[in-house]
Amino acid sequence: MKIIDLKTTEKFVVYLLDQIEKHKEDWYIENQEMQSTNNELRHFKALVEKSPLVPMDIKKKIADINFTFDEIKHSRKQFFRNFFTIWQRNIFSNSAEETDSDKFKLKLEKLRVDLINIKRMINLHK
Repeated sequence: MKIIDLKTTEKFVVYLLDQIEKHKEDWYIENQEMQSTNNELRHFKALVEKSPLVPMDIKKKIADINFTFDEIKHSRKQFFRNFFTIWQRNIFSNSAEETDSDKFKLKLEKLRVDLINIKRMINLHK
């Protein structure tokens, strides 16, 4: 079994941040890369959990990430299913109603902030 260390943990956190940055505007486009990121995140969380080389506070913070990139698939379906309804509603009313797209973008932003905080914690342990 591969044992993950703090340096590898940091590299993966940076990789996830890059993925989020890269896809934050086009998350609704069919994207195989995001599905593989989801699998990598699941695998990464399991490796960190078992590693004796990753400090407990960082393990806990990573374990607390309850975001999965599977949500992208659901949000993408909702986005297209509701697109015209939302579009029509927005044209005929001035209400700033929160859509599934908005909710998803907020979750993605929360994940980004969590990852930045984990990166800071890793730097404190160096």
